[in-house]
Amino acid sequence: MDAHQHDLRLVLARDACAGSSVEAADAAFAAVEYLQHGAVVETAALLGVARVER
Repeated sequence: MDAHQHDLRLVLARDACAGSSVEAADAAFAAVEYLQHGAVVETAALLGVARVER
């Protein structure tokens, strides 16, 4: 959440992250998505974006 507080755009690859439990991970993803709509994506989508920007 520090990134959001410093006005940085956050992108989180859901399928490349884990938490201490499924419930904890889901809560973290929900919090990030609440603060920055569209920030939680799948790795495939993230890689597709990286290829386009090069």
